[in-house]
Amino acid sequence: MGLYCAVMGLVYSQFAAAQIISDPADACSFLARNVLPVNTSEQQAVQNTEALEPVPTPVPVYLDPPEIIARVAHIPGAPYLTAVSGNTIRCVAVAPQWLLPLSTPERTWLILVGIANSQDPHTYHLLVLAAGNQLPGWLSGLTDWFGKRAAHQAILRSETQATIWLAQDHGGAMGIASHAILMLGRVPTFATNPWLPSLVEQLAAIGKAFTAPG
Repeated sequence: MGLYCAVMGLVYSQFAAAQIISDPADACSFLARNVLPVNTSEQQAVQNTEALEPVPTPVPVYLDPPEIIARVAHIPGAPYLTAVSGNTIRCVAVAPQWLLPLSTPERTWLILVGIANSQDPHTYHLLVLAAGNQLPGWLSGLTDWFGKRAAHQAILRSETQATIWLAQDHGGAMGIASHAILMLGRVPTFATNPWLPSLVEQLAAIGKAFTAPG
């Protein structure tokens, strides 16, 4: 991870800004300006999330089309859920394509995954570079290898944390989160994306929410 961070620091300023909106404040402002209308179920999921997220500063949640999320840091090939993380500015954006197959509690869990990931600026910087996909030569391969490993770890941690938060309000949080993963597993952009952990790994991460100390 130390080598990866060194490489990221070397190339971040050179490549990120030219490809996508990398500044967190600008990215959140762009997402806020391009939101879609929200239906009752989506609004309820967002309100549930706001009640459950125990973070120091509430994180705004936006419903945006994938072509808008694609303009900011996001999982390569899957601009359907992203978390923007700056020193003082954070936000989450989710696209309808990943909400559609889910129930309201499952949507709440998915948004909580984004909230958890928004607390990790290192992952944000990784996704800025990954979304730009413009690193030259050996740096491209190095970023791809390290980046996928780092992204997998960050996503799994966020899924564990989201399940812990959901359990504060839902006794069946493990079942809700697990069913959300299984439903998303039917969506090609989720199931076949190499930047996402396998379904087995994600289900195991959900289970850790109930085996972790405390």
